[in-house]
Amino acid sequence: MNLKNLVIAKLDLMNEKSALIKQVSTLKEQIESIDHEIMNAMEDVGIDQARVGDTTVFVQHQFVPSVDNWDDFYDYIYSTRSFHLLERRPATKAWRELLEGGELVPGTESFEKITLGKRTSHG
Repeated sequence: MNLKNLVIAKLDLMNEKSALIKQVSTLKEQIESIDHEIMNAMEDVGIDQARVGDTTVFVQHQFVPSVDNWDDFYDYIYSTRSFHLLERRPATKAWRELLEGGELVPGTESFEKITLGKRTSHG
């Protein structure tokens, strides 16, 4: 394939991917809605699990964090060295800003990620 055809093929695939992402998003919303309906129906009849064929659905209870005071949260992490409470990925934009300002962040190294950008002119 020549360069023009490669770019056109890329754009076609990107458009297809975008359409699929929108479709997946819609499906996720529909699944969440049905999940709520199922849980409400189960609650109405006083059960916490139901079997349909070879599938059992059940209500799960799980506690997850919701930070309402980031300063207190970070102070706790720092004072107790509980860094395992954080996800293990540096914030790229903040890291890059420090690097551009001449500050090296200990424990990190820079590597060049090469990707193909795309810009479309509408006119």
